[in-house]
Amino acid sequence: MMGPCTLVHCLTAASQVLNRATMKWIRVQAPPGSIILNVGDYLQRITNDRYPSTTHRVAPPRDAAQCRCARTSVPLAVYLNEDVMLTCLPECGDAKYPPISAIDFHTGITAKYYGDGYRATGSD
Repeated sequence: MMGPCTLVHCLTAASQVLNRATMKWIRVQAPPGSIILNVGDYLQRITNDRYPSTTHRVAPPRDAAQCRCARTSVPLAVYLNEDVMLTCLPECGDAKYPPISAIDFHTGITAKYYGDGYRATGSD
């Protein structure tokens, strides 16, 4: 997820996050009704990796009764204005990354998945 973050309302135990050390999926054990915050790539960059971007997915609930209930997802992509400069927050120490415009960061990340032809040229 590239944006700053996503919020997930937990009605069932269906969210999973990838443990980068073991490369295994871990089921999130959040209390029902709580909200999970998945950190995105923008937030990871401006916090100097203090808050790593979350690789996450949704899996079927383990409880068979919950599998019969309808679940609704309402994803919302939030992106920064193209001209915003992403810089390390002062509270996060010396910057690991140079400042970059939101559009250059966004298209650079997206190009990893769609190829270099996806990168914005300023004329698109």
